[in-house]
Amino acid sequence: MELDKLQQEKFTNIFRKRYITVNGFTLSERYGDLKQELDNLEVNENDVWICTFPKVGTTWTQEMVWMITNNLDFEGGNVSLDYRSPFVEFSIIYDDREWHEKNPEENNLPPFLHDSIGYYKSLRSPLVVKTHLPLDLLPMQIRDGVKKPKIIYIARDPRDACISYYHHSRLIEGFKGNFEEFCELFLAGKVMYAPF
Repeated sequence: MELDKLQQEKFTNIFRKRYITVNGFTLSERYGDLKQELDNLEVNENDVWICTFPKVGTTWTQEMVWMITNNLDFEGGNVSLDYRSPFVEFSIIYDDREWHEKNPEENNLPPFLHDSIGYYKSLRSPLVVKTHLPLDLLPMQIRDGVKKPKIIYIARDPRDACISYYHHSRLIEGFKGNFEEFCELFLAGKVMYAPF
């Protein structure tokens, strides 16, 4: 099966209908709507940005870095990581606008789910920020060297990342294919944030 067709048939749903390629990276169509806002995001140099490909140890790292930067505040650490460490571009992964139109009574989602960029902007620095965006697509202040927050980059054996991403995609993102089909998409750079 042709890869674009495979991607469209097996890896789209109400929250992600199409994919686009930006600077060689596969992203959801929603990225195009939010690109300018992400490009122009105000960055604070006191923040720590955890930049990773999906499923390489991001959550472990977020938790460790948050604890270190918050003097081992275990009580504060009981609050969900989603509130403590914003996933700045989450809104490009799950475009919930159509769902909200069809389910107006369900508009009580946490702000980091519905408007992740707005949520990031509402928080005070220093922050531990999560992103899966590649360096080429980080906010311009970072790319241009105008602001220099601490950046932690994490890598993992791509074989392990592929397996973990497959299970995550089946469970969370609605991937409807089998592992072989996912591997084809992964190796061709046709999954979110790819190529690895």
